[in-house]
Amino acid sequence: AKDFGAIHISVKLLEKGASLRPNYPAYALNLVHALEIVARSNDAISIGLSCLRAHTAIGPLSLVQFYNIAQSEDNILSPQLKWISSDGGYAALQDDDSNHFSKTKITYNENTLDLLAIVFALIKLFFLAGNMAVAKRLIALTESARRASKISLHETSIRNENAYYACVAQLLCVDPERYRWVKTNNDLQIYVLGDSHTLSPAWKRFPLSASSFTSITLVPRLITGLKHWHLRPDCNFYPKRNFYNILNLDHTKEPLASRLGIPPTSSPHAQNSTSTDYVPNGAVVLFILGEIDCREGILLAVQKYRYNDIQHGIDHTARLFVRAANDLVLHKKFKAAFVHPIPPVLDETRSMVIRYNMTLQKLVQESPHLIWLDFFCGFLTDSLALKSEFKLDGTHLHPNYLNVLLQPCIQPHLSRLFPITTTRSST
Repeated sequence: AKDFGAIHISVKLLEKGASLRPNYPAYALNLVHALEIVARSNDAISIGLSCLRAHTAIGPLSLVQFYNIAQSEDNILSPQLKWISSDGGYAALQDDDSNHFSKTKITYNENTLDLLAIVFALIKLFFLAGNMAVAKRLIALTESARRASKISLHETSIRNENAYYACVAQLLCVDPERYRWVKTNNDLQIYVLGDSHTLSPAWKRFPLSASSFTSITLVPRLITGLKHWHLRPDCNFYPKRNFYNILNLDHTKEPLASRLGIPPTSSPHAQNSTSTDYVPNGAVVLFILGEIDCREGILLAVQKYRYNDIQHGIDHTARLFVRAANDLVLHKKFKAAFVHPIPPVLDETRSMVIRYNMTLQKLVQESPHLIWLDFFCGFLTDSLALKSEFKLDGTHLHPNYLNVLLQPCIQPHLSRLFPITTTRSST
């Protein structure tokens, strides 16, 4: 049901299954992910913790201790973490030079792997909610269980949860200065919507000059696996549903619903209108997506003669995003909608990313509703390699780029949109 867009049915079925077997990790894990799709992250956290509470441990990881930390206030003492690049990479406490991880390796069964996936998913959700102190403490507690696996977790059924967790852990090690947004008159909240590249900018704060705001905070709104291709009207795949649920679109509004392809049955969030996951009307947004399109789909479609050539595929796919983004700006009355260049993180797809960005930039700059952030060339060396200072884990950008490239580029736009002579307001 989920893969064909029937998210509300999927949630109901999983809720029923979880109520019948509340301690069964597979049901809880799938329900956590389904609740993320319908913008109910607080409920997802509750379901995950409830399942973990019924179990005692995952190898060396005490789930009792995990539960107690997760239930604590987010202003608890935040540990300092460091990233150790050896042994596949792992997080450790900053002041701990000992290798306290057990040398004993464990073969986790499927139930235990699902429990570990719930742990990883919850840490990601705390990070996305801005609960950095809780996330850091849970990472420091969890690494022993992750490293105890006899089989590399990226070769198991929980490879995706492990990948997100590892990225979050590394970000909190290399760049600990991330802040939970507190509503003030002087801070501008910018919602960052997109695929996993929303993690690097998450909860970063920058000073803002020559504006009615004194700072900006980048607030993540992650849509796992989202492509430009998913935004075509006839697509029912769940990342598209996730995207429009987070935007809290009214499926009864026409012609928007028909143009975007939002059936009435795809809006279970109408019963949960106070969710903190939503992007409000009148917000400032930053779109980061398209990188997955460059490594999946277009080349295969050309081989199957669905496009005349690669450029034909790029043109068609990029236009799907620009058309949807234009409609969203008008419907949601966004004060500004920025488009981030597609990150050139992978050597294998960089030539495709360069071509795609050229087309995307042209289309965005032709739109009266979108603003292109023109800093793509800053990522690359003269030989078109990704600069070393912007490399993180081989898949995502190092947050260094935010200060070096994004902030100087977005600053003039925000000063023009929110000049210092205007009345101070909050967004």
